[in-house]
Amino acid sequence: MDRACAARLASSFMNVAHRGEELVTRFYALLFARRPELRPLFPASLHERKNAMLASLVRLVKSLHAVPAGGRPDSAFTGTPILFGVGIDGKEAACDVFVELLGSISGASWTPQLARDWRELVMRLDEDAVGVYAESGRGERSGLSGT
Repeated sequence: MDRACAARLASSFMNVAHRGEELVTRFYALLFARRPELRPLFPASLHERKNAMLASLVRLVKSLHAVPAGGRPDSAFTGTPILFGVGIDGKEAACDVFVELLGSISGASWTPQLARDWRELVMRLDEDAVGVYAESGRGERSGLSGT
């Protein structure tokens, strides 16, 4: 990821940050409507999951501001998934829902390039998390995205 891409991503999130709670609430509602088999993977109350997802997004945006030339977001962040709890089978569907909602909330400022950038970043971060959790001995079905 280059600095221009990082800046695009950070800017696009800043455009919707004031609607962050709406984003995460709609994310889970739409994900479960499309993939109801994923609902049992989550606790009855989604409050903590929503807060964790929103906190991860905020950390991501902060790390995007510090992307070195030709680099990636802060390596301390790359082990933190965005799509909490969806497991391996639900990761792509969750990513699709997340990117679709970002676009919907962004409105006219959304572009196909932003959709590609966000999808690539979220999938990459969640793939990185798979390795982190696998190496920690938590296995592939730890209840975090990609795991």
